[in-house]
Amino acid sequence: PVFPVCALGGRCIEALGLHRAMGVGGLALGFLLCALGVWGGGDGKLLGAVFLWFEPSLAFDLSIAIMLTGGLLGLVAVLLHAWRIELWMIPILRAVPFEDMRRNAPFGVAIAGGALWTLPSGALVAALLS
Repeated sequence: PVFPVCALGGRCIEALGLHRAMGVGGLALGFLLCALGVWGGGDGKLLGAVFLWFEPSLAFDLSIAIMLTGGLLGLVAVLLHAWRIELWMIPILRAVPFEDMRRNAPFGVAIAGGALWTLPSGALVAALLS
């Protein structure tokens, strides 16, 4: 069962409940990280929304993909800084000086990237391709 089909059709009550539980879990994790000062509230809400769309069997894969995407973005930022390429030269990072990257890192990009990375594994793509 795929979340959009279940949500629109009103069927698959069990699957709909599992997706809601995933969303609430992601939101709770996001708000916990916000309370710890790791990221902002918007990133926490985005994490909850992204988790809502994935089935529970992909929770671990999604979490790993988000972490790997964030790590790759961090590595790129460090390499650009080491090569003396100013981050303001890159449009997506223009508003984030390297010194402020710890506090203002674009975690939303990592969350979205991890979701896109995990998406082909999900039932949504399987349903669309069949």
